[in-house]
Amino acid sequence: MSERPFLEMLKPPDNRWFARGLWVTHDLNTATIVELVLPALAGLDVAELEARRGAWGSVADDCLMVACAADRASYRAPVPVDVVEILAVAGRRLHAKFLILQYDAEPGMRLARTLSRVIVTSSNLTRGGLTSNREVWALHEITSRDGGKPSVARDLLDATEAMARELPVGERVALLRRTRDLRAHLPHLVRAKTLRHSLTAKAQADLLAGVPRPRRVVIVSPPFATGSASQTLHALSPVLHNKLRLDIYVGTNLSATALREGANVPFLPSLASELAKRCEFRLYAVPGLVGQGADEIRRILHAKVVLAFFDGEPPRIWVGSANLTGRGLGGRNRELLLEVDPGSAKEAQAFVNALAGVVKVDLDRLLDPLVEGELPIDVAAAPPLRCVFRPQPGSHAGQTFVAGTLVLEGDLDRVRRLWARDDRLRVVSEQGVSLAMDAPWVRAVFVGSSKEVELLVSIDADGEFWEPARLDADDDGRLPRDLRLLLSDLVRAKKSRKSGPKPPDGEPGRFDLPYDRRLPNVVRMLRRLAVFDDADLKQRLAEYLDDQVERDVALDLLASIRGSVNAKDPAVRALQRLMAGG
Repeated sequence: MSERPFLEMLKPPDNRWFARGLWVTHDLNTATIVELVLPALAGLDVAELEARRGAWGSVADDCLMVACAADRASYRAPVPVDVVEILAVAGRRLHAKFLILQYDAEPGMRLARTLSRVIVTSSNLTRGGLTSNREVWALHEITSRDGGKPSVARDLLDATEAMARELPVGERVALLRRTRDLRAHLPHLVRAKTLRHSLTAKAQADLLAGVPRPRRVVIVSPPFATGSASQTLHALSPVLHNKLRLDIYVGTNLSATALREGANVPFLPSLASELAKRCEFRLYAVPGLVGQGADEIRRILHAKVVLAFFDGEPPRIWVGSANLTGRGLGGRNRELLLEVDPGSAKEAQAFVNALAGVVKVDLDRLLDPLVEGELPIDVAAAPPLRCVFRPQPGSHAGQTFVAGTLVLEGDLDRVRRLWARDDRLRVVSEQGVSLAMDAPWVRAVFVGSSKEVELLVSIDADGEFWEPARLDADDDGRLPRDLRLLLSDLVRAKKSRKSGPKPPDGEPGRFDLPYDRRLPNVVRMLRRLAVFDDADLKQRLAEYLDDQVERDVALDLLASIRGSVNAKDPAVRALQRLMAGG
């Protein structure tokens, strides 16, 4: 495992330049690509990144493909489509996180032609994942002169190509093209056989299956053990026995002081109870607020580690993406774990000891409910703040992130800090934010308190907001109704040059969007309609974009989405053909 800052690992080695790469992640924030990743790949020092934000220097065209879960992409900033290709992977949840980056030697240098850098990590492609969270990553490097050696690069490319063959044709072709390009710049390699994954349906299984019987297991995980206790227990069953010592370190959003005072720990009591019956079980809480001088900073535990100690054998350690859940370690998601060499039992234990400030959880208090006599006499008043979210028109609750306006009501003078997910907010009465619909709350720290408080956000929206846009084809094979409404509304807006035309009689106006916001929505909806091939897509577009406006609409569409939608998408290519009249 590497102790180098993550962004430092992206920088090209001396006398090399970044040529091509594949980044697989769960969460994606495009602003992180523009502000942090591209500058690092261009060779800027980490200290320069903030001062030179957005200046990513000279990197090759079409050099980086980013594959993410289809519903976890946050388009916070336009990315240069000639440099970065974003691939949204649908189906079984893509939760694996790894990178394969290749750096070519500068002309005239007596170096191996290509250096390949492989990173398996727990970090998402977000600012928090790359800069502030407590993450873990493993680094492996190999050059084009290292033929015949075992390398995890071979295992990762094999697994990625197997996953690609299960994807729809568009994503399959794009991902296979990228993996073959990477493979072409690698020497002949031998499989390292250190990978455990569930990237394919065939490999979908418990990630701990086949591990020899350990005497002690240490698991480090974020606070996501909130699903089914039985599924999580099943995922751990390959290593459980009555002589096992099991130590679980779970992340929290709290300070060490709050944990020592008995604050609730995000762990299922039913799971703790079952584990205590089957082995010697200990639970530790890792604080998410860490002291820095007179203040506290937020450093959430997001690392995923499984460490096993054996009698008479060296310890084994796996790092990667799998949380302590049935979907994670149970392999129901597309997950990945890499076995790394911990060196010795002493070095392996040093990793656990590095989790400073951990607090052992009293299992008796976690498992036994409070009796009436133990209830506190004084109950703290509710935080002096109310949060109301007003979604942007045209959005709906089925989206992962919804843009809109957050309105804060109450005594703002008592609020010290405020966050929505990983984004630090200004303490003002009204501001634009993107709210995660699977976690509709903000976190606040109030004057006189070092504790973080989660505030549920009430959503001020009509009934239409709670009805997701239909993206399936109608039974008669026509474009879905919502897309037809959006297209026809777009055409009327183009003709009238107004931002808000009224819908025709009998059709409710579900998409009350500014004209420049309708255009990207058309492409994003078309991109998800895999049932239509390019020729059919052109024909159906022509049904709704009449001869007088179709050329102008296509031109405006391409201009408005430049930098935010991949120009290689079938929908964009079809519009380009419309522009050409062919």
